[in-house]
Amino acid sequence: MISYVITTRDRPAELAWTLEAIHRLGVHAEVGGAEVIVADHASAQPVTVGPALPSGVPVKVIRDAGPSPAAACNAAARTADPRSDWLVLLHDDAHPLHEGLFAALREAHDETGAIAAEVFRPAPDDAPRHDSGGLPEVFASCAGAVRRDLFLAVGGYDAAMERGGEAADLCARIILAGRRVQLDRRFAVMHRRAGGTDVVADIRRLVRNTVWTIQRYAPADQIDWHVEHALASLRTTAAHEHAMVGYDQAIADLMVTRARQVRRPLPRAWWDRVTGLHQARQAMESAQQQGLIDRAAFVQPGPGAWAVRQAAFEVGIAECAASDRPDANIIATLEPGPLLDAIQNPPAPRVRMVVPWLDPVGQSDSARA
Repeated sequence: MISYVITTRDRPAELAWTLEAIHRLGVHAEVGGAEVIVADHASAQPVTVGPALPSGVPVKVIRDAGPSPAAACNAAARTADPRSDWLVLLHDDAHPLHEGLFAALREAHDETGAIAAEVFRPAPDDAPRHDSGGLPEVFASCAGAVRRDLFLAVGGYDAAMERGGEAADLCARIILAGRRVQLDRRFAVMHRRAGGTDVVADIRRLVRNTVWTIQRYAPADQIDWHVEHALASLRTTAAHEHAMVGYDQAIADLMVTRARQVRRPLPRAWWDRVTGLHQARQAMESAQQQGLIDRAAFVQPGPGAWAVRQAAFEVGIAECAASDRPDANIIATLEPGPLLDAIQNPPAPRVRMVVPWLDPVGQSDSARA
């Protein structure tokens, strides 16, 4: 059995769309049935939905579930049916595209504690393209599945994080518990990105929460480097979003809150899984085994580019310009969506392409969207 947990606030049309998509998946017999839990965090008008979807899947609403999506999700998880094996965590503007989700959950390895979805966003020409967010073992908060007992055992989301970066903190604790986070492309989700959020507040929380996560889980000798790198990257993001006020507010917050974070350092190898360095190393070693690469261009950089470069350096690959006849182009991001887009549309088809992350499970079928 599975429990869909949908966090919502003041977006009844988006919620209705997501509920309709779940209805279209039927009675969920393949996974032993399902329930939907709508967790309303402080909507101005109370959420009103029926006791069941037309397919017969029961629906319950938790009103005033908490002041933020993280708190609301936790409240919903605590009320989930004890028979439920998985919590499918969705935002109200994200819906599953097809029943491939069922196979992903049913066939998950025992070591897999959470499953990340392949997340799409609507494109102007109606052809789905991938959304941003996540890393190899960090799912995007709008679309992930976590074993119910594990979610409760590790404490769920940190409600103090509210929204933005809370999934990375949760995934670090899942790894600390000895489990894995696995991308399974059969779990396909459309993130409609309804908007309506305060960008300045979003940046403030994201910067603060990212540093909190590093402070809590990084090995002691790596904390300062990771914090400095993250702040530099997020400063660029804040400037691009015209939200430097939020960045500056986060820095002020961190002056007070960073030292208060309780340390639960991960072993170095496990921290490398959180950052994606572990996966990048595997990919670079595999690329070298398949044929010597002396020089490579790093193209289409994004989150995790530092890890890709470090892993390449460790196996003896030197960086050169894309115009300087490289032996290969290395996709310089570990973010699943942009990485999959780069695979499908290689920047230089006649040049060997190295993907810095080994194949995930399954294949999605976005045509069924």
